[in-house]
Order: sequence, then structure tokens, then C-alpha cells
Amino acid sequence: MKKLLSLTIAAVFALSLAGATLAQGADVSNATAPAKKVMKHKKTSRRAARARYVTGEVTAVDSTAGTITVKGRKGEVPLDTNEKTVIKKGKTKMTLADIKAGDRVTVRYSESNGKNTAKSIIVGGIMKKNKKQKTKKAAPRS
Repeated sequence: MKKLLSLTIAAVFALSLAGATLAQGADVSNATAPAKKVMKHKKTSRRAARARYVTGEVTAVDSTAGTITVKGRKGEVPLDTNEKTVIKKGKTKMTLADIKAGDRVTVRYSESNGKNTAKSIIVGGIMKKNKKQKTKKAAPRS
């Protein structure tokens, strides 16, 4: 009886392995065939997805076209806005029409297909501290 039970278990195990192999689409008759090559996806550029920042003075605003131009340290940056663009001054939400030329802003944007799309605009600008600024040291006492 024990031999019959162990023979049945071995048969069920062998059939389950064969079933799993067929489920994967492999050819059971040729078990030594090389595995199929897996196609790798092209890596997308991380640069395109990375957020960029510009802090500076607004030189032009067109609320009907949804564009704003900011003059930063590296020159003027033209930006498009969309319905997802968040515009704030402190905790108060604003619209593009509320921004005037000469306002100081910090804009987080992404670049795709040669267009800069603003993700958020903070009026009043969050000024990053310049690491090169020298702090005043107290003069040594004489």
C-alpha cells in the first residue's frame, strides 16, 4: 500500500511539473532548448523627468496664452502653464493674472520637447542661500 501511495504521489508531481512547463509555453519535447531572450526596454532619460528651478524677476506675463517669462541668473526662461500649475504667494493660491512684471518668483518646471512647463510658481520667491556668501566674522579683540 505504501508503494502504491508513493508511486501515485510521484506521478502527480511529474504531471504538475509538465503542466507548469506547458503553461509557460515551453516545448516539453525539447527540455534542453535555450531560454528565450527577454527584450529590455530602452532607458528613458532621467534628465527629461527631473524638475528644474529658476528664481528671478518676471519680465513678461500673458495670462490669456498661459505663458510667463522669468529672468534668472542664466538668462530669460520662457515658461508655459497649464491647469495643473500651482501658483501661490505664501499659503494663498493665485492665478497667472495676479502676477505682474517685476515680481520675484521661484518656478519649478520640467522640460519636454523643447518646451518648459511650469509645475509650481511661488510669488515672492524662495531664495536659496548662496554657498559662496561670506559670513561676517567678528574682528579679533586687541
